[in-house]
This record gives sequence, structure tokens and C-alpha cells, in this order.
Amino acid sequence: MTSVVRLSFAHRSVLLTTVVDELRKRYSATALGAAWNILQPLMFLALYAFVYVRIFRISIAGFSSLDYVLLIFTGLVPFLAFSESLTSGASAVVDNKSLVKNTLFPIELVPVRVVLVAMIGMTVGLTMLLGVLLGRGHVLPTQFLLPLIIIPHLLFMAGFTWLLSIAAVFFRDILNLVHPINLFLMMISPIGFTREMIPAEILPLMQFNPLYYIIMVYRGMLYTGDVPWDLLGVFSIASVVVFFLGYYVFSRLKVICADYL
Repeated sequence: MTSVVRLSFAHRSVLLTTVVDELRKRYSATALGAAWNILQPLMFLALYAFVYVRIFRISIAGFSSLDYVLLIFTGLVPFLAFSESLTSGASAVVDNKSLVKNTLFPIELVPVRVVLVAMIGMTVGLTMLLGVLLGRGHVLPTQFLLPLIIIPHLLFMAGFTWLLSIAAVFFRDILNLVHPINLFLMMISPIGFTREMIPAEILPLMQFNPLYYIIMVYRGMLYTGDVPWDLLGVFSIASVVVFFLGYYVFSRLKVICADYL
């Protein structure tokens, strides 16, 4: 971790500049510009609310329709960050092959840039959600524990993006699998349902879905006040492992990836 921290710190100015440039490029040709950082999660939330509340008519005892929509939002915000790092991270190296031998901006930082952009979007979503919760008087001590999940969430996405982006250099089929996988994760992740709503025979399969841990911990801290410490512990350990593994594999394979680009 120290090596990537040193690398990021040494190139912090360039890294920050490229993150800002990425955001500007993303919204430069749009009429609403940076407002899409707010509108996009709201559009997804409206879609989920319509499907689960109006079509499926799902309700939770003791929860109003608005309570349930906010419950959905607590899972949707971290999912969208993971989804963006997945879709953008897969092609991070392939789309920036000119940086493979660049010393001004090391190729290792390209996946990091992807994750930082995704985290900026998540920060906007969390701010919106906390603002609504605060306005409704729904303030919990566990909300101050958010860094305990944000940090491993960031580490996991960075490590996973390193692994995915370097694998896509050698196996381009990954680029065609990203969107189906993203859709699959959207369907099986507990965005619109709670832990209690998962059938007992399916619950063991959830242990292999990182979004299950992420969403459940965010939801506990933000909304229910009941933090699943067991899930947080498992995910934190897994995040550190994935982070180190991702950086190790990426740093080892980057020297030969130029031959495949």
C-alpha cells in the first residue's frame, strides 16, 4: 500500500487534474452539465421506486412508501459507484494505451482515477441522502461511522479495477461481459429488498456478492442504525486482500501489456 500511496502523492497534482478533466469532458457537451451528478441517481431511484412500489407493490412492516424509497436509496448510491468503477474500469488501460510507458502519469493511476470519479458521484448521492434524512429528523449515531465502510469500499474498488483493467488487456472478451455482469449484479444485489426478504436457500449465495456486504453495511449505518459488524469485518479484510492483490498483479503485468495493446 505504501508504494501506491507514494505514487499517488508524487503525482497528486496530475491525478487531481485528470479527475477534474474527466468530469468536465463527461458533461461538457450536455445542456445540464454537472447537474447530472444529482439527476442520474434520482432517475435510477425513480425507476426502482416505480418498479418495486407501484408494480411489485412491495411493502415493509412499519415503513411508509417514502421510508421504503429512502431504504432503496441507501443501497442504490453505493451500487452506482461500484457500477461506474466496473464499467469504466474495465477499459481503463485499453483506452489509455499511450500511458503504458508514460512517466508523467503512470498507468497504475488510471484505474485510481476511475475510482475517484466514481467516489465523487457517490459523495454527491450520500450528501443528498443525508440531507433528506436530516430534514426528516432521522439522525443516528451510526451515520458518523460511515468512514468505516467508505475506506474499505474505496480499497476494494481500486483493487478490483486494477485486476479488471489489466485482465481486459489480455482478454478483450471481458469488455463485452461487463454490461451483462453489471445488470446481473443490479438484479441480485439487495438494493430494493432487505436481508430478511432473501430466501434462506439463496442467502448463502449472497456471501459471494461483494455488493451484498457493501449495501447492507451502508444501510445499517445510514438508515436502520443496526450495523452488521460481521459483514463489515469480512468485507474490510477482503478489501485489503483485493487491494494488495490487484496492485501486485497490475504492477507485474503492466511491463508486458504494451505488446497486447
